Amino acid sequence: MVNWENEKNLKDLKKKLKKIKPTLIGKIAPSIILPNQYGEYFSLKEIEADIIILYFWTTDCEYCLISTQILSEKIEKLKLENKNIEIMAVYLGNENEIWEDAITNYNIENWINVYNKSKIYDFINLYNLEGTPQLFILDKNKKIIAKNIDAQIIEKVIESIIIDF
Repeated sequence: MVNWENEKNLKDLKKKLKKIKPTLIGKIAPSIILPNQYGEYFSLKEIEADIIILYFWTTDCEYCLISTQILSEKIEKLKLENKNIEIMAVYLGNENEIWEDAITNYNIENWINVYNKSKIYDFINLYNLEGTPQLFILDKNKKIIAKNIDAQIIEKVIESIIIDF
């Protein structure tokens, strides 16, 4: 043990590593099965696409709304370029009606929009979320290939990933 290290710091470091380990780049994303606005359940594992964007957001976060609009435009453009991309948008808020209105207002009806209404998942811990919005990019095997990406650069990141694969 390094002499500047003490048991408390080492214990805290181990705790933090344990917390982030499930969502490290290269790991398979933790499972999610949640309902959409119509009550139909969707499983992350069953999404078939070369690239999957896992997007955590709320409607009471101004930057989430800005990011949602940007993502909507960028993803639509990528799909028009025949990119096999799906987006699973996980709503973390509490207001079902506001969420449903946002789906329409931001033209994201073609996304897989799901809601953690019954709080089945603790996404803060499961995905180590430190705020919203949060973006994870997964490959077709649901392996995390990028995370904490800003919506402004999502198109460039995806183009880079496609070139690398």
